Amino acid sequence: MHSVAFSPDGRLIVTGGRDGTARVWDVSSRQQLKVLKSEIRNVASQIDVSTAEFSRDGKLIVTSSRDNTVRIWNSASGEMQFEWRIGTGFVNSASFSRDGKYIVAGCADQTARVWALQSHQIVAVLRGHDQWVNYAEFSPDGSLIVTASGDKTVRIWEIDTRQTLIQFPAYQNTVMGASFSPDGKRLATASTDGSVQLFACEVCGVTGEHLLRLAERRIRRGLTNEELERFLRVNL
Repeated sequence: MHSVAFSPDGRLIVTGGRDGTARVWDVSSRQQLKVLKSEIRNVASQIDVSTAEFSRDGKLIVTSSRDNTVRIWNSASGEMQFEWRIGTGFVNSASFSRDGKYIVAGCADQTARVWALQSHQIVAVLRGHDQWVNYAEFSPDGSLIVTASGDKTVRIWEIDTRQTLIQFPAYQNTVMGASFSPDGKRLATASTDGSVQLFACEVCGVTGEHLLRLAERRIRRGLTNEELERFLRVNL
């Protein structure tokens, strides 16, 4: 079993398994209700479902799979509603934005990809990691994405600009997960070295103007032209 998640009302659980299925379970009866089964199979082995989770309203389930897909399912009927296919590489994670309008996926091609649920169109591809993106998640306000990677780093991205706001110091081993606190002010990360680390997220939920004021408090000099171009995208 790769993943498990409650429905928003706590009555159901969805699991993602190594048998290539996601399964919906009733918590009170402990009975299996539905099997969300991929129609795509590897000829040599069954393909893992790496993650499965409910949307915030509980009406949809998103799954990611090592057959290079992200799929949306109707949680009531168990029917697949849409499928996105990544060109190359496994899809290691998929999750909803809090408002349910977007999906972000962490991919083995070293990217995180964002789709609009209504139009089914890709709206952002975040590039910068040097290894698999093992996990990606939206901030509570939907303005940021955190990614955890096999390159031993964690990054926070601004969706509007597709730019990295923060890259946390390199870990000793692969980083498998990263998650925002409910208020978006803290970040927890998990690594294969067995450690869990907590960070204050000073850029979370703030504007570019706030970031400039933060920089002014911490830097006792003006920014150079090179720094303006690199960090603030000012063309000089």
